Amino acid sequence: MQGKTVSELIGDVLSSYLGPNTAKTAVKTFSKKELGLSPEKLTATNVPKLMDGMRPMLRTLLGEDVTEVLVAIIQREVGQ
Repeated sequence: MQGKTVSELIGDVLSSYLGPNTAKTAVKTFSKKELGLSPEKLTATNVPKLMDGMRPMLRTLLGEDVTEVLVAIIQREVGQ
């Protein structure tokens, strides 16, 4: 994981498409909404459920194809 937290890795991938502030806010919002966790407490095992929660928003903003590519990249980055 290159010394970064799971939330930082997710934010890094999303920031290319959403911008850094929106990416960070999205990770924070969905980690609390979907998992009841602060972003700092996210683990690799939480990522599938987090991504399931974020998919509708990402599909609306980026389209289905880009969303699925991003989800795959995020899962690879966190070791899923």
